[in-house]
Amino acid sequence: MKKHIYNLLCIDDVEDNLYAYELILSKMQEVKVYKASSGDEALKMLLRQPIDLILLDIQMPEMDGYEVAKLLKSTHQTQHIPIIFITAVFKAEEFIAKGFAAGAVDYLTKPLDDNLLINRIRLYLSIFEQKKLAEENLELFYMIAQGIGDGLYVTKRDGTLEFINDTALDILGYKKEELLNISIHEKIHAYDIRGHKISQAECPIHNVDKINGVSRIDEDIVRAKNGTLLPVMSISSTIEGVDHQTKIVTLFRDRTKDLEYKTLQKHILDSKNKMLLMLIDAIDKRDPYTAGHTKRVAIYCELIAKGMNYPQEDIDLLVDAAHLHDIGKISTPDVILLKPTHFEPDEYEIMKLHLQTGYELLMQTEDYKEIAEVMRYHHERYDGTGYPMGISGDAIPPLARIMMVADAFDAMTTNRIYKKSKSVSEALAEINQCSGQQFHPEVAETAQRVLKDINIQQYHDQTPNTPLEEKRFAFFYHDRLTGSYNAEYLPVVLENDYADQKVYIYKLNIHQMNQYNREYGWEAGNLLLKSLCNEIVKKFKHKHVFRISGDDFLVVSKENDINEILSLSAYLKQQAMYLGISLEKHTLEKEDRDYSKLLLELQ
Repeated sequence: MKKHIYNLLCIDDVEDNLYAYELILSKMQEVKVYKASSGDEALKMLLRQPIDLILLDIQMPEMDGYEVAKLLKSTHQTQHIPIIFITAVFKAEEFIAKGFAAGAVDYLTKPLDDNLLINRIRLYLSIFEQKKLAEENLELFYMIAQGIGDGLYVTKRDGTLEFINDTALDILGYKKEELLNISIHEKIHAYDIRGHKISQAECPIHNVDKINGVSRIDEDIVRAKNGTLLPVMSISSTIEGVDHQTKIVTLFRDRTKDLEYKTLQKHILDSKNKMLLMLIDAIDKRDPYTAGHTKRVAIYCELIAKGMNYPQEDIDLLVDAAHLHDIGKISTPDVILLKPTHFEPDEYEIMKLHLQTGYELLMQTEDYKEIAEVMRYHHERYDGTGYPMGISGDAIPPLARIMMVADAFDAMTTNRIYKKSKSVSEALAEINQCSGQQFHPEVAETAQRVLKDINIQQYHDQTPNTPLEEKRFAFFYHDRLTGSYNAEYLPVVLENDYADQKVYIYKLNIHQMNQYNREYGWEAGNLLLKSLCNEIVKKFKHKHVFRISGDDFLVVSKENDINEILSLSAYLKQQAMYLGISLEKHTLEKEDRDYSKLLLELQ
């Protein structure tokens, strides 16, 4: 007798998965495998090719598994075809109910076990085909039931057990002879999910013929022989036996291992989260500017997203991405990350690499891939002149458009060494001005509404407040030889410490240093300069002292210290009789703050 061949359709957008299904199922001579890489391709194939069973991946682009299932169940030609959903183990719970609502008869979890997949398909091919043929091959059905990996038993309508597989016996802790030919309700199903005792008349499994012939309970319990209530998922269905009597087939899956696995997955994810947060904290500690920056950006992102009526799921994703958007700075060299002044062009190019580094770091973990796709684009611009991809307009992912505005808003309202913070109204005015150029107009408009009343607390003052910060400043702003400040720090000091007031700047010109170096050597010249600087700092210990143009020094003061300066100049001439020392006095009015012009005059 020629063996019947069943047509099985595998639908998955990942080619490697389709190849794996085909390879596994090639072991089944009774199955011919058809493949479709999208819902649309599957629907077209079903119109021309009879199919007995469908394996359907849930997560697919364009048309996901739920949509495909609903279309199949709404079409007379395909509504009878059983569908088995395939999903990831740690996401199974959120997908199960929705999958069954869409018309699935069961689900399998990735990664797939070869034998489990084969046995499960054999079971369902047998169940649904044998149901049509009035259970003529019930003995074969029982044989297959032994290898499906889940508990399965068959009862009469009165609850008397006729068959139970070994898996069910192992889960429940019974021997077959302890259950066969007796009513099993009191032993197995006497309690509901809340642990309340129920009668056989109240049990949905034993009354399945009264509820459309199918009972599916995603969160059920069975009682083991030792009294333990075990979490299971159960499916029951009526069949007609060879004796033409209605039977009830119940399949149940022990959820204990699933729950343990999910707990483990959650623990692993929590550990990854903690590790990433530790990395973020490490970045914050490296750079005082970034301290609190990610938290504030997350707050602004959430406010804007809510103002644009995004669903909570998208808001949560955006907030997570905001917390991790600077994670790539973990690889940025300190000499660039900690630089308190504007970047040189080559330094800026290196700083920009933090986006790609962060993206690659997050893409290594499945749970962070969506976050990576958001943070990757938060330095793009609406006009296409941003980085790293240079995309523009609506090509920029929607959540990234929000982060672009939130990140810029925090930068504008945070003090930097070289730039004072803007007020909220000033920052929003600039965002509005840049709408349609740097920012997406809709996001910029929403920011005007939701951020206008926000209370900006100045978390940062980038001038050094601790010995560690002093050392950091010394690297960038202190003269390596004398320990005084360098010329680059002068505009910063004038802007932060001498704003809105008249400033006196005294320049001590040291002459004949080149001649001194030639005659006595560079080391002696260095020692002399350090000695002169020490005397100036000692005299003006509460003033700012700068080394400028190699051999000259500046003293910046709020007071007219001309007499003290003249006295110092005379003293220095006595100490360095080989050198010439001259004095210049400059006055900077509070209305005149052209620092470039000032530095040019002083140098």
